[in-house]
Amino acid sequence: MQNQFKQIILIYGALMLGQVLFCLVVIFIVTSGPDPAPQEGTPFELIVPTVIFVAIAGSFFVYRMRKQQGTALTGLSNKVEHYRTTAIMRSAILEGANLLAIFITFVTNNLNFLLWFSLGLLVFLYFRPSVEQFIRDYALSGQEEQELRKALG
Repeated sequence: MQNQFKQIILIYGALMLGQVLFCLVVIFIVTSGPDPAPQEGTPFELIVPTVIFVAIAGSFFVYRMRKQQGTALTGLSNKVEHYRTTAIMRSAILEGANLLAIFITFVTNNLNFLLWFSLGLLVFLYFRPSVEQFIRDYALSGQEEQELRKALG
């Protein structure tokens, strides 16, 4: 059980670090290269915010739906495994939208799209998985909570 929570945090951290590093590389490339004018008036100005907001709404919806399924499970290990999958799904949805915003920044040479990435990253940070969130959202019984805390040390 301790390993499963470590995996959740490790995967979340790797996804976060990957997004930030990719963003920094794109900023470096866009700002250090020749100065072609940024492309403005492209359909991306509507597509990127739409994708970001759909991903935010989708991640809320997926988490809520999976949380309801998870509270119906029996056994702490089943609930932890379910939470692990749910956290990965939620993070992947947001990461996909964030990576799109970074890619469009690169393609259009327009750093304004990083504002949408910033919004997506803030929501990604808000959804950081934690033991407390798991206990609260999966409605663990007192016995399950004690077992979990004992397993986590």
